[in-house]
Amino acid sequence: MNRTNMIENTSKERIEEKKVISEKIPTETQESELAKKNDLDVKDKVSDLADRGVAVARDVFERVKHFTSDATELTRLKVEILKLKSNRNKLFKEMGQKLWDLKKTNKFRGIQVVFTPYFKKLEELEKKISEKESEAKNIHISI
Repeated sequence: MNRTNMIENTSKERIEEKKVISEKIPTETQESELAKKNDLDVKDKVSDLADRGVAVARDVFERVKHFTSDATELTRLKVEILKLKSNRNKLFKEMGQKLWDLKKTNKFRGIQVVFTPYFKKLEELEKKISEKESEAKNIHISI
């Protein structure tokens, strides 16, 4: 092979390489389509992330709502229990005063008659307190 043939072959190879390289380089239309596809992919990903964020926010809201509802109910019951116990303690105080007065006057015989209404009220209060405490035990607060 002579020098001229070698130069021609090398030139032909370079031309072929340029063709192959130019085929690999995207045209403006191809670049535009690729950019649009990438934009759609990004928009889809952002939309998916937003949807997931909304779902998580809803879940958190529902949990907080449930927690708040339970906490409110438990607080309400505890307030009722405290009121009932306070009423019970007032009755105990009144009963103690009456008992003390009977002792001072030596009228122990009248105890049964004097305390019957107090005993009835105390039994009612004890029953209500027990019911409310049982109700409060059934409330479980969790997030």
